[in-house]
Amino acid sequence: MIAEAEYDLVVLAVGVLPNRDATRLFNIGELALDGYDYVEETDEDANLARTSIPGVFVAGAASAPRDILHAGGAVAQAAAHLARAHDRRDDPSGARDRRRRGRHARGDRPG
Repeated sequence: MIAEAEYDLVVLAVGVLPNRDATRLFNIGELALDGYDYVEETDEDANLARTSIPGVFVAGAASAPRDILHAGGAVAQAAAHLARAHDRRDDPSGARDRRRRGRHARGDRPG
């Protein structure tokens, strides 16, 4: 039987299985897995995408079957971490961060 229907959104999702070999990718620490063998986010509510290894982030289906919004948020979190790390590398004294924090404390928000 063939039926026609109209939808606002259709998502094709194939079977998703965790990759248990992900734990072998790093020799700098143990990559924690959750109870379903997906890469565990250490604090999904406060620090989306962070894993048990500092500086290693997870996004998309590696952390569980996820929607696009979650994956986008995880990527944004990782990008923010990289931007901060880049700033620290370019300004090891931290003077730029102190100036930025001082402006924010006075209410001088950028943008």
